[in-house]
Amino acid sequence: MGLGVYQSSPEETAEAVATALELGYRHVDTAAAYFNEKEVGDGLRRAALPRDDVFVETKVFPSDYGFDETLHAFEKSTPRRAGRGQRASGRRGAGRATVGC
Repeated sequence: MGLGVYQSSPEETAEAVATALELGYRHVDTAAAYFNEKEVGDGLRRAALPRDDVFVETKVFPSDYGFDETLHAFEKSTPRRAGRGQRASGRRGAGRATVGC
């Protein structure tokens, strides 16, 4: 089971994510278009779980569709979720993006 943060205000997102993770959730669904990825990262840090225990799903803007564009969007998104000076566990090139229209 996962926590979706669509339409979750930035003020509420960090607390919701931290609480959900403390209650046993291990999947958080966010997106660049939700404008709360930073707060998702804040909630992840508050919960203080090993990063490998949590699956974070994000989506890109349509303007970022395409392989290289999606990799660039991932690079922009990762610092918002990982926090300053931290690195997310994702590895560039570890997965492939498929976009259908």
